Amino acid sequence: MFDLLLPMPDPATQDAMIRWAVGGAVLGFGSILVQWFVKRVLRRAPADLALHIPGAPQVSDPTPAPWSPAGLWAAIVLAVIGAMGAWGWYGSELAQQRLGLILATVGVLQAVWQLLHVVRDIPAVGEPPPDDPDKTVAARMPAAWGGIAMACFGALVALF
Repeated sequence: MFDLLLPMPDPATQDAMIRWAVGGAVLGFGSILVQWFVKRVLRRAPADLALHIPGAPQVSDPTPAPWSPAGLWAAIVLAVIGAMGAWGWYGSELAQQRLGLILATVGVLQAVWQLLHVVRDIPAVGEPPPDDPDKTVAARMPAAWGGIAMACFGALVALF
């Protein structure tokens, strides 16, 4: 059944997939590690309390530790993306086209999901913004643009 969706990779492609997956996992873990290091070590929180503005990120907001679920999730997602990239790069042309279509579909779904939440979470006139900075329009729009970019990239991969 899986062969109908994507042709299975040959052994050389599988070796490349493993290398690219390890590289993606290191990149994902490293990105969270850099964020954690910059916020916790280089930029220490000021001694005085900052003015609290609802919806705005605060200096005292904790950055997730690289060994937390956020770091693990980033490592897993980038490992899967790396393996899929190697499969499309070293695999057959049919695999490349189908992986491009999968990326385009996931990108469109991700953009629509984020845009629906942007519209739903916009505060009414006179309402304060949400306290959770991840629920603001400014935080959700880059994710929506990322989904659109992934959809465009997937369409280009599928076409060429």
